[in-house]
Amino acid sequence: MIDAATFFSLIGVFGIMALQGYVMAMEFALITIRYKALDDAQLERLRGRGAMAWVLDHSKDVVQSMRVSLMAFCLAQGILLFQVGKGQGAWGVIDCFVGGVVLNILFFVLAKHIGRSYAAALTFLSPLLVFIHWAFYTLFVICQYLMRVSFRVFRKKIRIEWDLLDAEIQIRALSERNKKLSQQAQNIIRNVIKMSDLELSDILVPRNQIVFLNAKESLKKNLEKAKRSSHTRFPLCEGDLDNCIGLIHIKDLFRYKGDIQNADLRALKHPISKFQIESSLEDVLDGLLGSKSHMALAVDEFGGTVGSITLEELIEELVGEIQDEFDSDEALIKKLNRHTYRVSGLTPIHDLIDTLHIPLDNTEVSTFGGLLTANLGRLPKKGEVIPLENMEVTIDEADSTRILSTTIKLLCPTSNQKTEPITTQS
Repeated sequence: MIDAATFFSLIGVFGIMALQGYVMAMEFALITIRYKALDDAQLERLRGRGAMAWVLDHSKDVVQSMRVSLMAFCLAQGILLFQVGKGQGAWGVIDCFVGGVVLNILFFVLAKHIGRSYAAALTFLSPLLVFIHWAFYTLFVICQYLMRVSFRVFRKKIRIEWDLLDAEIQIRALSERNKKLSQQAQNIIRNVIKMSDLELSDILVPRNQIVFLNAKESLKKNLEKAKRSSHTRFPLCEGDLDNCIGLIHIKDLFRYKGDIQNADLRALKHPISKFQIESSLEDVLDGLLGSKSHMALAVDEFGGTVGSITLEELIEELVGEIQDEFDSDEALIKKLNRHTYRVSGLTPIHDLIDTLHIPLDNTEVSTFGGLLTANLGRLPKKGEVIPLENMEVTIDEADSTRILSTTIKLLCPTSNQKTEPITTQS
């Protein structure tokens, strides 16, 4: 005979499972709807059902709330199943948990099928999803805030390694249901999703690599500097990069009417955008496109220049490396043998992490050379061997200001270390 407490606990378990199945089905339904080719009329009909217009307009926040609710439901199930089984001793608890796992698997399979097959019909139940969103979104915001504070204390950067709507599933589904997507198109979609997890500090050109024109120096000296660099855009500064007053394009000098030796760089300058180093790449891209600028500076909280960023570098994050006739053909990361790589000091840290699958944490620098210098507290010398994580780094080339080239030997390769030949993009 089941007592009242056990009976109501079982009712609670099945009720929570039903809610959990509903949330999972709605998530698959949102994936199906969001990436299904719909004409304007179909989309308008869909938005008129229940609260779907609001859900689609706030899909990112809604999915985050759904994920939090699923974790909360699992925790509640565990508590109730323990209450049901504890009267039967240890084996009773184990039996209840095994049964709960089996039922959850069945609910997941069923929810996945219903969500994909009856996505449109589920939209009529969207008001319940809005209720769940508001019930759990506050909890999500609090947890996210506490996580950011704790990461900031330990000087770590939050990197979300999964996408809320299962990016790989979306890409494959989009390719299967519509015209076959090329590999390049799939790569661009992945890069777009990845971009939301990157900050300006991840890809900027470090301060010591910026070529700038000095308004306090002669025009002849500035022109010689521009000629040696082969760049087309230069920050114009008064003394140093912390006093940047604008941007000079090489075309401005060619178009100058009159004797070029009498040109005043201050009169030729354009405004230059500045972004905080913690800015997301999406915000920087929006800012550059909005201001019709191709170059900007990254600044710290005190306004000091930390590095620079160009529109081309942002676009390369989406489409891969863009090489012109003046770019070097040498790859930043080149595989020499199974566990040895030639790595440029200018390699962005996030590219090295993605390619070699190694943990490197430092929010103060953006390049591999900068990371080595920061860890040592000085600029290493040519031939110096530096232990770092599960690597042995040999300095192949270095000058008085930077590390040019290194050789990395993986001492304890990770399980997901790729073994195929690699020639990566910058």
